[in-house]
Amino acid sequence: MNGDVNLLDNDCTYLMFFNKKLISDFDLEEPYQLVRDGKWTLDVFSEMCQNISADINGDGIMDENDRWGYVTTDKGPNTFFYGSDLKFVYFDENNVPVLQPDMEKITSVLDKVVGILGRTHRVSFIPSHHTIGHTMFMEDRSLFYGEVLSYVGGLREMESEFGILPIPKYDEAQSAYYTYCESNSSTATILNVETQETAALILEAMAIQSYITVTPAYYDVAIQRKYSRDEDSIEMLDIALENRVYDMARVYSAEFGIHEIFQSLATSGSTDFASSYAKKEKRAIEKMEKLISYFNEME
Repeated sequence: MNGDVNLLDNDCTYLMFFNKKLISDFDLEEPYQLVRDGKWTLDVFSEMCQNISADINGDGIMDENDRWGYVTTDKGPNTFFYGSDLKFVYFDENNVPVLQPDMEKITSVLDKVVGILGRTHRVSFIPSHHTIGHTMFMEDRSLFYGEVLSYVGGLREMESEFGILPIPKYDEAQSAYYTYCESNSSTATILNVETQETAALILEAMAIQSYITVTPAYYDVAIQRKYSRDEDSIEMLDIALENRVYDMARVYSAEFGIHEIFQSLATSGSTDFASSYAKKEKRAIEKMEKLISYFNEME
């Protein structure tokens, strides 16, 4: 469970930052209104990233010393997967988790993301260490920067103005913007069945008090007043935090072994998700069945 009892789920939520100076330099539309109009999509994001990359130091090598349309971490591809309203694990009519990826839509999303992240397209850069991307954005060498919310604090010293956005949608027909929390975000879990009612009441009381005292201090003071630089970003942050996705395949990624398929293909330039998934599906199903059995034994 997550909620106001926990702040790390906010810190570990992926967002999209954008550099206002580069938006102006390249005569691009600030994307706030695109978000409000439901038009902040993968296609629009990709189009804005085009023609930004440049070998600014003139050494003939495109690397961390140059300018890029989009810089992110090795988890960056996952933001577009979940931002497109996709998951690996869903729940059936009995509330039992089932491994049921939408293969057709995943392939379509992957095709779009390869155009953004594929190494041959020279649109995006994923540095070897997360601090490099942070520095590149601070130094106006990235139009967009994908990272978790906790990194906004490190942008306080950035000279150029920046804004905060939710992750782009798959298309305009998608009803909402989605993002996901990194799996290292803590959660509250009740393990002892005999005390679950009491534990639940205590957690609820803690959440209520946190909602009244802690969350305002974190959200209103730290994020809204100290770190974000305009009222629009505050609105965008509300939108981004409203719909966050928790996917069992991500939480148990080491056991299932399927979560990394999308991000690996996206950066390598391949769109053949079906065959890659087929190789790992059997193991993933077996691991899920064992996990369900384990939870059932706790009841």
